[in-house]
Amino acid sequence: MDDADPSPDGSKYSEGLFLSTENHGNNSEELTANTDWDGSESELIFDEDTETYEDNMTGIKLSYKLGKEDIYEFIKNSAPYEKKKTEKNKHTALQAVMFIMLIVLAVITRNNLYTFVSLIPFLTGVSLWIIPHLSMKNLVNSIYDGREYAVEIFPNKIEVLHAGLTKEFPLDESGKCEIITDKLILVYSKAKEPLIIPIRAIKPDCLPDIQAMIVAGARPI
Repeated sequence: MDDADPSPDGSKYSEGLFLSTENHGNNSEELTANTDWDGSESELIFDEDTETYEDNMTGIKLSYKLGKEDIYEFIKNSAPYEKKKTEKNKHTALQAVMFIMLIVLAVITRNNLYTFVSLIPFLTGVSLWIIPHLSMKNLVNSIYDGREYAVEIFPNKIEVLHAGLTKEFPLDESGKCEIITDKLILVYSKAKEPLIIPIRAIKPDCLPDIQAMIVAGARPI
C-alpha cells in the first residue's frame, strides 16, 4: 500500500472510478453555515423516473467542477493515507536519531567516516517526505479533468453525469458516507466507488436537506 491509496479499506481505486472526487467529525453546525459557498447553482428538481405524479420525489441538483484541492483533501483525509503518514513520521524520527548519533560520533572521534555515513539516514529521511509528495501530486493530476459534474440528489438515490457517463448511487443504506470537516461530503457505493461533493458548491439553504438525505440513505463511516 502506498501513500496515495485513498480507498476506505486500503484497496486502490482505478482512475476510472473517480466520478468525483476515517475520521473527521460530523459538525452539522459548521455545515449548515456553509460560509465557503462559491455561488454554484443548486435547484429543486423532481424524479422523472417515478410512475405517477404522487410518487414524485423532490431532489436537489448541483453543478460543479472538482478542483485539485478537492481531490487532494479527499486523499489526504483517507484512512490509508493517515496510516502511512503515521508510519512515515516514525521512520523519519528513527532516521533523525541515527543521523544525530553519527554526527556526535564524528565529532567525538574526529573520524570523517561517520560524517559520510550520516548522509545515509539524512537522505533517507528526506526521501520519506519528497517521494510521497510527488506521488500525491501525480495522482491528483491523473484524476483531475476539469469537467463539470451534474449531480441530482434524491432521498432514494444520487444520479451523477460526468464526461458523458451516468452513474447512480443508491441511498438504500448499501453504501457509506463521510463528511470531511466543512470541505467535502463523500458518498461510497456498495462497490466502494467514491463520489466527492464539495460543500463549497452547495447553496447554504440546500445544505441541510442534502446532508439529511445522504446521512439517511448511507451509513456514516
